[in-house]
Amino acid sequence: MDNLRSSVLPPALLLLLVAGWLILPGAAWVWTAVALLALAIPALIGGVTPIATGLTGTRWRQSVRSLKDGGLRWLLAVAFLPFEAAQMLGAIATTLARVLITHRHLLEWMTAAKAARGEGKAGSRRRTWGQMASAPLFALTCALLLAVLQPGRLPLALPLLLAWALAPEVAYRIGQPLRQTPKPLTAEQKAALRSLARRTWLFFEDFVGPEDHWLPPDHFQESPRGIVAPYTSPTNIGLLLLSTLAAYDLGYMGVTVLVSRLRSTFESLERLERFRGHFLNWYDTRTLEPLLQRYVSTVDSGNFAACLRILGQACQRIPTTPVLRWQRWEGVADTFALLDEFVYDLETAKNIPAAGELRVLTRELRERVLSVRDDKDAWLPALEYVAGAGWQRLELLLTRLVEENAATLSTAALGGLRIAAGRISDQLFTFQRFLNLLLPELLLLERPPQLLRNSSVPVELGESYRTLVDALPVDRTLDQMPERCAAARAALAQLQAGLNRLPPASTGAPQLDEARTWCRTLDEKLTAAQHLAQDLLGGLQQIDDLAEAYFREMDFGFLFEPQRQVFHIGYNVTAGKLDGNFYDLLASEARIASLVALAKHEVPRSHWLHLGRPMTRVDGMRTLLSWSATMFEYLMPDLFMRSYVGTLLHASATAAVEVQIAYGRRKGVPWGISESGYYAFDLNMNYQYRAFGVPGLGFKRNVAEDLVITPYASLLALPFQPQAVAENLTRLTQLGALGVYGLYEAVDFTPARLPLGQERALVQEYMAHHQGMILVALDNYLSNAPLGQDRVMVQRFHSDPRLQSVDLLLQERVPADVPLEKPQPDDLAPTRRSLTPVIALPWAVPAEGAPAPHVHTLSNGHYSLLITASGGGVSRWGDLD
Repeated sequence: MDNLRSSVLPPALLLLLVAGWLILPGAAWVWTAVALLALAIPALIGGVTPIATGLTGTRWRQSVRSLKDGGLRWLLAVAFLPFEAAQMLGAIATTLARVLITHRHLLEWMTAAKAARGEGKAGSRRRTWGQMASAPLFALTCALLLAVLQPGRLPLALPLLLAWALAPEVAYRIGQPLRQTPKPLTAEQKAALRSLARRTWLFFEDFVGPEDHWLPPDHFQESPRGIVAPYTSPTNIGLLLLSTLAAYDLGYMGVTVLVSRLRSTFESLERLERFRGHFLNWYDTRTLEPLLQRYVSTVDSGNFAACLRILGQACQRIPTTPVLRWQRWEGVADTFALLDEFVYDLETAKNIPAAGELRVLTRELRERVLSVRDDKDAWLPALEYVAGAGWQRLELLLTRLVEENAATLSTAALGGLRIAAGRISDQLFTFQRFLNLLLPELLLLERPPQLLRNSSVPVELGESYRTLVDALPVDRTLDQMPERCAAARAALAQLQAGLNRLPPASTGAPQLDEARTWCRTLDEKLTAAQHLAQDLLGGLQQIDDLAEAYFREMDFGFLFEPQRQVFHIGYNVTAGKLDGNFYDLLASEARIASLVALAKHEVPRSHWLHLGRPMTRVDGMRTLLSWSATMFEYLMPDLFMRSYVGTLLHASATAAVEVQIAYGRRKGVPWGISESGYYAFDLNMNYQYRAFGVPGLGFKRNVAEDLVITPYASLLALPFQPQAVAENLTRLTQLGALGVYGLYEAVDFTPARLPLGQERALVQEYMAHHQGMILVALDNYLSNAPLGQDRVMVQRFHSDPRLQSVDLLLQERVPADVPLEKPQPDDLAPTRRSLTPVIALPWAVPAEGAPAPHVHTLSNGHYSLLITASGGGVSRWGDLD
């Protein structure tokens, strides 16, 4: 009965309104109010219900919000009343006709899901107006009737009539998807990001090699000391794999180098000790021995497992992509841009005339490469010129610049020029070698022998030659290579047989010999290309198999606490016990491990619901609370996982970015705070490392006492605020945070740690996992798929069917009515800390024969002096004792 009542309610209310305006006795406004009140009752009930349970602050806000939402729904219900009435009457008429008259189509019905999909594709404004034409027609009819029969009541009805007339437009407007598309970057800003990506890849090119068994060192500390840390972790290794993949995506290497580097890394992984399928927390890259304490980290294993699946999916897709990709030319252009930047630094710092000439040539070569993008026929000639005459001119200018200015150039400047020039030479050489090995016909078919170019060539030879050309399309993919090469060799055999049947006198012996030699050369190169393609396909399959095996063998179940339904921090293999602490917050990088374990069905689905979701409001935005309030906790998982607009995780990430930007603006510094190195040293002059955050986003105390800006944190925000990220990188570069290998680790603005008279201090080191995150973030943005599709690494992650099965967990909506928390309210408005007053102590001569030596020390931050009571001591300036 309630269903029947609800189906006739819109027609009945519409009839009441029209009758009240035209024929019912009494005041028309009374009948109008009665009809409108009937539609408003649900909204009123929704707003009053929270108040009935208690007038607390939360209940009051909830009631106001419910009244607001209910009021908007009521206005829409009023505007759509004629259309709903027409729908209901049409449905009633159709049902009665089928049941009582035609007795046909009685089982015809549409599921709610199908109806929703149809409405979701509503599309154009014209279609919406066509579907809802009944509403404006009804409004026009009512207006005419009122104008003729009751003109005095027309002003009362006019607001409703206008709403009905505009109902299709209202429906169209509210039916549009909420796309918060960030403002795209300009061509210059994208070029700056590509240059940064090229610098960042230099880190892995220079520091990942045979000495470290093709594993990434944890970090390189440029100053002080200039040391490489020869140890690594699963997160470092996983991000090395993805960084190598990103370098392939961006065109810095081809598939041959990609497979070679990945194979070398996996050969080393086979030699590393594991525990229940997990790689241990730290290994010595020189000996491959685990470092003590031997430990399995839950978050490290989760990161590594995610990287394995991304790599595995990439290895499955690379064979289906064209062998000849435009990205390789873009990669060459990026390396020329890198040299241009290094030379620009020389030109501005040293005022070297030759530097300007070198920059002009560098930009000319870069533009020569980029100008042929839309002309595939010009790709190869452009590469030949740049790698030949262009490189020779560049090399001569470089040599002259160094020889003429050897006395004024610093070691760092010479090192930068050497690195950039070496990378250009190496990249051009490997690119040409790649083409000669996999696509040898590009040059040979471009310059066929004279005999095959003659218009009088025999028909049989001409057909064989055309068959040969057709068998080798330029856009062929790697998995097509063996078949295409075999077909080309078969056509080539027919061509050779035809040449062998030709008498020398008919064509001329030199031309015939040239054609036969050309055919033998092409046949040999195609045979080698076929074998190389098969080897590369086998290599990609082997890497995929190993990645899948490592992923499958990682047992996350023993790290899970079934009573708490959350993960332990890790497992101490040396001590044989689980860590006593847990990952229990959703806003944490550990959710990657949670999602992976759920996808593998190693923990119950209820685990996701046991992750804490404490909410807070900062600067008017609702967001999840994390422990340390770092960008790493909020945004690092988004390098791999989808971020659905309108969901809890997306809203929290967006709010975290906004809060970080606002905090940096208030402090007058660039933004981006996360865990990082900072300007403090241990006894061996190594930078220290810990988590930093912004006030209001985390449970950790005293986050406002430090101000350490780490560049990688802002790069993580590229999907959310690309313009703000680009502007922030410009500021960081102006502060000197850009080095040879990309962005330095951090800029420390904390006054308590700075030398006297300085406002900031650069943390001049590069950490492997931060470099990897920068490169993956840049690849996600620069190699972005067409609008509406996933970022490249995210697409690969979600291509795994197991991870697709848990995709719905990432679509959790923002809860409307939850109590908000205010963590560490004192941090939101930090007070100036008072310094302990210095108490002047009376001078005392140390007593002789004391059981422990008396020591006095003085320091200004650069020069230190230590003196004992016996007169001995030591002084230090910088690193010099």
